[in-house]
Amino acid sequence: MKNATHKMKRIDRGTSILEFVIYLGMLGFVLTAIVLFSVEFVTAEAKSSAISDVARGAGYALERIAYETRASDGIDFDNSVFGSDPGTLSLMSAVPAADPTVFSVADGRLYVQWGTGTPVQLTPSGLTVDEFVLDDVSVRPRFRSVRVRLVVSSSTEGQTEAYSSQVTLETTLRSWRNDGFSLPTP
Repeated sequence: MKNATHKMKRIDRGTSILEFVIYLGMLGFVLTAIVLFSVEFVTAEAKSSAISDVARGAGYALERIAYETRASDGIDFDNSVFGSDPGTLSLMSAVPAADPTVFSVADGRLYVQWGTGTPVQLTPSGLTVDEFVLDDVSVRPRFRSVRVRLVVSSSTEGQTEAYSSQVTLETTLRSWRNDGFSLPTP
């Protein structure tokens, strides 16, 4: 009986090299899983950021074009450039300082210029306007409408990879004033 007790004490005294190697293997597996999950999380965040930046920037530019068109006295069809890339949208205004309001693309950026003022950049610096096409979709002589196609992209440099995103937005604009259907403005 004394011999059996002595053997149990030897087993309880410490860990063997095999147990230590198994412990290190399990610890390594858990740490590897945590690192891989963290890398995947950072990668997904960079991709999501690139997509949302492009959508936000392009959406703002298109909304600004729509707002200025609604606020204008009409689309200047004679001075606008249709059917080619990049197009130019010219709007008429009763306010002399804002006549004409011109949307155009230069160096991959969308600009708006009110009257003879300095052009103001509408798209953020990290975005590139790949396409700005205007089509005259008017049903003459009553409806004066323009379809706007805006393609914007970006490229985000990460630590190991570059993430890019592109969005295409289209809308149809109609000048609300002097179209034969709107109420006269006072």
